[in-house]
Amino acid sequence: MTWVFDQVVGDVVHYKPTGTASFSFPKCSITPAGVTMSTVPGGGTGGELAIDYSTDPPTYTLQGSTVWLATYCSGVQAGAGGAWVMDPATSQAVKGTLSFSTDPQTQTQKLIVSGSASGQAGSTSWSFTKD
Repeated sequence: MTWVFDQVVGDVVHYKPTGTASFSFPKCSITPAGVTMSTVPGGGTGGELAIDYSTDPPTYTLQGSTVWLATYCSGVQAGAGGAWVMDPATSQAVKGTLSFSTDPQTQTQKLIVSGSASGQAGSTSWSFTKD
């Protein structure tokens, strides 16, 4: 998946998700098993990465889900997919502090969005790097 620039509001830069989402179910094939993410209204994908540069260090808020209609092994049609990043304790966006790394060969700085969360609904982890 790739985060694509959306807009700037004050000191906050907003990105939208693009790429492919996939879903599997034990002992059952799903058709389609994956879809191209679309954040247009009714497109099935919701999500945002918002980086707030007004804080030191910068912070982020992150959430995302993709849902589509699929046919399961028994021929039943139902929703597939779901949240691919959220706080399992609250079902809300995850938040964190950005970190940075420096490429030793080029000396360019890379921004890193990473973290993990767990709760009653399970656990999730994420890691994205921006050149």
